[in-house]
Amino acid sequence: MTQRHLARRMEDEARRSPATVAALVGSLLLAIAAPQAGMAALTATTAGSMQASINYTRSNEKEADRFGIATLARAEFDVNDMPRFFGRLADEYRYASKPPPMLLTHPLPEDRITDTRERAQAYPPLRVQPSISYHLARARIVARHAGIKSDAAMDWFKRTARKAPPKIQNSFEYGKALVYLDTNQLDKAEAILDKLLKHDRNNNFYLDAASDLYIAKKQPEKSVKLMESALKVKPNNAVITINYANALLESDKTDEAIKVLQRFTHDRPKDTNGWHLLSEANIKLGNSAEDLAARAELMALNAQWDKSIQFYSQASQLAELGSLKQARYDARIDQLLVARERFMALQ
Repeated sequence: MTQRHLARRMEDEARRSPATVAALVGSLLLAIAAPQAGMAALTATTAGSMQASINYTRSNEKEADRFGIATLARAEFDVNDMPRFFGRLADEYRYASKPPPMLLTHPLPEDRITDTRERAQAYPPLRVQPSISYHLARARIVARHAGIKSDAAMDWFKRTARKAPPKIQNSFEYGKALVYLDTNQLDKAEAILDKLLKHDRNNNFYLDAASDLYIAKKQPEKSVKLMESALKVKPNNAVITINYANALLESDKTDEAIKVLQRFTHDRPKDTNGWHLLSEANIKLGNSAEDLAARAELMALNAQWDKSIQFYSQASQLAELGSLKQARYDARIDQLLVARERFMALQ
C-alpha cells in the first residue's frame, strides 16, 4: 500500500491508452487495405500492451519485495525468512495442476526468489535470542493441546531439554509441571511451580498453573491470595484477573467473583472465559436471568444470533417488569438484531 501500486498502474494505463488506441485504429485501417498485414499489426499492438502491463506488474512485485525485506529488517526479523518462505511456497505448488489464487496473480518465478535471496544477503546476519515467553507457550501447547498422551509429552520435555540452551530450561520444567498437574500428581507439580515462582514470581504462565494447582488441592484461598498479590503488580491483567475470579468462585465468594467478572466482561467483551465464569457464578446464586444474559453473549460471539436473542428474550421475561435490568436486556436485543442484519448482509 505504501507504494501506491494500484494508483500508479491506473496512471500508467491512462498515459499509454491514447497511444494504444491510436495503434489499434491504425491496425484496423491497415486491415482494410491489406488484411494479413493489418491482423499482424493488430496482434502486435495487443501483445505489446499486455507485455507492458506484465512488465509493470513484475516491477511492482520487485519493489514490494524490496520494501518487504527492509520492513523485516527494521522490525528485527530475519530477512532470510522471505526467500525461504517463497522457496517453500514454490516447492509446495510446483507440480500442482491449479495453484492457489494468490500465485495465479502473484507468481513466484525463480528470478523473483533469487532476487529476494540476493537482497537478504546484503543485510548483516541477525542472531535472534530465544524468547522464554514463546517457549512457555510452546510447552503449554505440547502438554495440553497437542493431542498426545502425558507420557509422550513428558518424554518430549526431557529429550528436548537436554539440547536446549540454559535460558529456556524453565519452559521444560513448566511443561512437566502441567503434565503432573493434569495427571493429578499434585505434589510433584507443586515442587516445580514453587521453584519457578521463586525465579519469576510475576510470570503469568506460572501464576496461572499455580492457581489451578491450589484449586485442585482444595486450597482455593491460597489461589485467591496469590492472585491478589499479583494484581497489585499487574492490575487489570487479563490472565490474573480471570484466575482471581475463578479462585473466588471456588472459595464460595460468589458475590465478589461476580463483581470482578462484571468489570472483566465490560472491559473485554470478546473474552469467552469471562462470560463462561459469569454464567457459572449466576447459576450458583440461582440468578437465572443473568445466567441467560451471559450465555446470550457467548452465543453472539459465535454468531448464533437467533439463540442469543432467544436467551435475552427469556431473561427479559424473568426480569421485573419495567426494571432497569429488563430495559438493559431489551436494549441489548435491539443491538443484536442490528448485528444479525449486518452479518446476514455480508453472506
